[in-house]
Amino acid sequence: MELIDVCNGMLYLELPVMRRRPVIQSRNATSVTVRWRKWMNAPSSGMGPVVGYIVYYRSHNETDWKHLPQTRSGMLTVRGLEASQRYEICVSAVHQTGLIGPQSPPAETTTCGSM
Repeated sequence: MELIDVCNGMLYLELPVMRRRPVIQSRNATSVTVRWRKWMNAPSSGMGPVVGYIVYYRSHNETDWKHLPQTRSGMLTVRGLEASQRYEICVSAVHQTGLIGPQSPPAETTTCGSM
């Protein structure tokens, strides 16, 4: 739970949670397209409104996540990947305050061999 101090009072904000992993829509040697179900207010899924999403990715041998710019869409293509590499891709919802919710469970995929 995230805490925000608002005008001498306290506001508790439970950030939106993406509970489902994104779905791999397509892939080739250097890119992967993922889609996800947009956040909907449901019990134990945090508070909205959601104004966008951030997609995170990393190769199987990296510990740090890279991310793409915020999008409003429910689909995005991660480009500039290496051929024949395993990747993890996840998504977070962005609350209207600009705070970012936790990452979804990751989807795993392997890019195709070199073309």
